[in-house]
Amino acid sequence: MADEKNQRTPYSMLIAGRKHYVFSRPSDVSALFRKTKVLSMTPFVRMINGNLFGFQTAAIERMDTVHDEMHGLYNKYLLSPDQYIPVVISYFQDLERLMQGLKDQVESSKGQTLKVDAFDLMLDTLAKASLTAYFGKEPLQVNPSLTWDMCIFVTQGFWPLIAGIPAVLFRKVYHARERGVKAFFETVVDAPDAPHDGMSTFLREHMRLLGTVVDKNDVARNEFGFLFGLISNSTPSTYLSLVRILSIPGLVDEIRKEIQASGLTTTPTVELHNIIPSQLPLLRSCYFETIRMHTVSASIREVLEDTEVVTKPNGASSDGEAHTYTLKKGGVVNMPSSMLHFNPDVNPDPERFIPKRFVSKEQGGMGQNTATSTRGFGGGASYCPGRIFAERQIVGYLAIIISKLDIWIDNEGSWQLPKTAEFDNVSKSKHAVLGMKALQTS
Repeated sequence: MADEKNQRTPYSMLIAGRKHYVFSRPSDVSALFRKTKVLSMTPFVRMINGNLFGFQTAAIERMDTVHDEMHGLYNKYLLSPDQYIPVVISYFQDLERLMQGLKDQVESSKGQTLKVDAFDLMLDTLAKASLTAYFGKEPLQVNPSLTWDMCIFVTQGFWPLIAGIPAVLFRKVYHARERGVKAFFETVVDAPDAPHDGMSTFLREHMRLLGTVVDKNDVARNEFGFLFGLISNSTPSTYLSLVRILSIPGLVDEIRKEIQASGLTTTPTVELHNIIPSQLPLLRSCYFETIRMHTVSASIREVLEDTEVVTKPNGASSDGEAHTYTLKKGGVVNMPSSMLHFNPDVNPDPERFIPKRFVSKEQGGMGQNTATSTRGFGGGASYCPGRIFAERQIVGYLAIIISKLDIWIDNEGSWQLPKTAEFDNVSKSKHAVLGMKALQTS
């Protein structure tokens, strides 16, 4: 996107005294992601740590000193199958336990039918299983409402705190955050060598590294921040994926057939990672189509010095030409994912939810590539390493609940489909109510 009168000047706007550059062409974004030395997201990470999570400036500066080591830790434990598969197995095991409890509740209900708020269900199942997979069982034993505290924190506090309003002015938000910090301090941080029930190796190493530069309270504060990243995106995205599937006649039945054909229902829980998500192409496609249609996040970078960015020609752009842009020091680069997601040259018929958009042509789909058609997890050097777990977290949840229960939206006409997957937007919307009964097997 560039000013037509000057191809060297990107589209920009002045916000709060700072020039914000906006880019959407895939080739432009790729070139910008490669400019890691002059375009940095560190200033925004510092702001989030201070405003949102309550770190003091001195602690933020000390954490900066282990940035590279922390980045290596994330890559090692979140991208290597040897390291992330045990966490995925733990997640599936706890999810199976929670879903069996839900199934038992359904079968003991009047008429063997249960009605539940779909978003509340996510907080009580997906979010708790995710927390347990990384932190073990102790935090929820100390604070059984920990995922609900996170809901209060994000729904009522995210935007005011990001804007710089002191947390103490939002007492409910402040106390929810501090209860979370306290739960992590008491159960995992203050005794990292204790025989915790299921805490991941990643979290142990994560805390050890942080403990070399900040005190235990700040380590606990950082773990609350990790939980924020773990469930604040996956919870609304799972909700939206499920209601999207249930809103299209016949789709859940088609997915259930795919699940049955994959052998998932007869596979031991410890081996489900061999099926999820690789053997569920339709369900996986629905997940990515939900990300495409509802993710509105933007990759943001601060310009550290005057620089030129040269991009390659791109067949998906309006002109197919190479562009050269000049960016000024102090400016902010914005790369909104929605501009890619709804670009008809990249995603044909972008306003329509197409379940098989990301299913291969050989399997009857459109054959679109998720790597080039979606950008829900950033990109470049900061391409979110949590994307590997997130895909298994969400697709696994959908597969397990669909395989165990007959589910439908029970309040048709009175719920609202949120436009975005922002946690506060989904949380504040009129939720779908799920009807559930035992799945009849032939």
